[in-house]
Amino acid sequence: MDGEKIIRWQRKRSGKAEEIHHILKDELGGGHVPSKRFGANAAWWTIAVLALNLHDLMKRRLLPEEYGKSRPKSLRFLLYTMVGKIVTHGRRTVLKIWTGNRGAYAASN
Repeated sequence: MDGEKIIRWQRKRSGKAEEIHHILKDELGGGHVPSKRFGANAAWWTIAVLALNLHDLMKRRLLPEEYGKSRPKSLRFLLYTMVGKIVTHGRRTVLKIWTGNRGAYAASN
């Protein structure tokens, strides 16, 4: 490509790299390295990048359009709470399974 096309392409991006870096560091755990060893930290960062790519692929191919602009953290909470919720009351632990309506749960022991 010639120089002018490259500059136009770069200007269209307008801060996407910073947003992706923020998602990788703060929402996917890339900002907290697990070890003092370089190889382990490189593997940790690679897993975070793979998780971001899988998240993007899932948004584009598997989920409805309403989830198209969701971030990994919000999508994680939506999907994990969609199945059901565990409630402990008294001496019983009950799994309330989601029935289809976001506010309605069916009790299951």
